[in-house]
Amino acid sequence: NMNMPELQIREISDATSSSAGGEKKILICEELDSSGLQLVFYDEQSGWTGFGGFSPSNIHHNSIFVFRTPAFAGIERETSVKLGLNKSDGSACSNTIHFTFYPQRVLDEQ
Repeated sequence: NMNMPELQIREISDATSSSAGGEKKILICEELDSSGLQLVFYDEQSGWTGFGGFSPSNIHHNSIFVFRTPAFAGIERETSVKLGLNKSDGSACSNTIHFTFYPQRVLDEQ
């Protein structure tokens, strides 16, 4: 399908997260029907997939998503993944943007 995607990501508050996940981010899209929507993180190299956490109350004006990042356990170095929106029934998908996870920094216990 070479047409413009139905779902269009415009901007993200910032495109990095600790591998521990749980960080709050804001994603701005073109106005869309938010039913059945998923925020999908995908690492082409390892095949890892994670999903952004949000509920219907976290979607504002059908174009602004407030979500929490998934955990990406076991990474040893910064890892760039793709982030996109899609419908859970496969009927639509968005452009993808780059998103970087970095290893969780563990403080040495003294």
